[in-house]
Amino acid sequence: MYKGIKILAGMAMFFAFASCKEWNAAPQTARDTYLTFLDYPQPLSPTAVAPTDDGFVMAAIYSAQGTTTRFIKIDRRGNRIWVRDFLKVRVKTVLSLPDGFILAGDAVHAPGEASKIKMIKTDGEGLIQKQNEFPIRASGETEMDAAVFNETTAENLVVLGRMIKSDADSIFIAKVKTSTLELQWKRQEAALTQGEGLGLDYKNGKSLLRLADKDNKDNIIWAAYAQTYTGDIKNLFGVLPVYRPHLPNATFMNGGKIGNTNVNGANEGYQLKDIASSDLGFGTLGTYTSAGGQKPTGMLFARLRGDGSLERESTLVIGYDPGDNSVKTYNFAERSKVSGTLKGETIASAQDGYVLAGTFYNTSPSRGVENDTDLIIIKLNFLGAVLWHRTFGGKGKEKPARIWTDPDGRITVTGEQDYKNLTVGFVLKVNETGDF
Repeated sequence: MYKGIKILAGMAMFFAFASCKEWNAAPQTARDTYLTFLDYPQPLSPTAVAPTDDGFVMAAIYSAQGTTTRFIKIDRRGNRIWVRDFLKVRVKTVLSLPDGFILAGDAVHAPGEASKIKMIKTDGEGLIQKQNEFPIRASGETEMDAAVFNETTAENLVVLGRMIKSDADSIFIAKVKTSTLELQWKRQEAALTQGEGLGLDYKNGKSLLRLADKDNKDNIIWAAYAQTYTGDIKNLFGVLPVYRPHLPNATFMNGGKIGNTNVNGANEGYQLKDIASSDLGFGTLGTYTSAGGQKPTGMLFARLRGDGSLERESTLVIGYDPGDNSVKTYNFAERSKVSGTLKGETIASAQDGYVLAGTFYNTSPSRGVENDTDLIIIKLNFLGAVLWHRTFGGKGKEKPARIWTDPDGRITVTGEQDYKNLTVGFVLKVNETGDF
């Protein structure tokens, strides 16, 4: 068995915790919060998680070439139970089954070959039972982003990704049979909605969610962003697409949009990275960049109604000042007042709101690292008011990949830390108030 609490000995990598100085002295058997570094000989970058009854499983891109996925089972106290390596695949999503897991990602291919989607089905111990690959297009690059079961029986799942083109990216979405991992159908769209071009840089977010409408049809919603250009002026805007497979021609529709799809010289940026469901609808998280800014300015948070439509009046920009450790929120019309370098990465629902994880630039001279980024966790209520925030960091660049909560309200964040060109994974688990 791998021991979970292992700080990297002999290195300057550490996290500084203001909330509890003596966390490492607590007996592991009595501790339900922890920090563990996943240190291996090769770089490790977590990409996906799936909670289990006794902890969670995590997929991470492993190796300097990024051609292997390391699949890790971690128990509720941070112990590594087993580790599996899957070659020539970059897993982006892990889904839980009663008797195992499904992993989905990009198959690593030779130059000149058409890229493919790869599906892996394992048992509860992470051992492969079945796998399959299928191309989305005859040639060129595709990139898978997320997947979700599209019905309560979990007999099928939907895979989301993008096709990368020189002039404009486009969406693809495919249906896969869970038992055989066979492709049922695929669809692609060169335009996101209502004839709007996707721009040169189109990115899907981390999560794909089911959205049941009044007829209880399995619609799919996700967060994304696109970038358009006119000369040297760029325009980055957030979108919340909805895919309705039961309508004629399986129509893509727009659940909401933040920013202007037309280049208007403002040079502002709106990126949506993740989305989470709650009893009151959905929350989406991303990053706002002020006009002319080269670095992120604030977190972008917005609420969606249960039908996926955007509550525009609830759109907020969240700023952070590391000087006095203060977090401030501004409504969308006041976004020009935001200052800082806060960046939103991942969001999850909580018992009475949402938890957000992101980064900010810590320019303290004592860090000795240029553009050092630290981790921040923010708790919001359902209306978007800040309840608390916590910051964690050390000599290096921290970046969260996923955040989620367990039934008792405890919060877990996975991510990576880069220090002197060495990348390791981390798992941070705190209580419902962000403390140890």
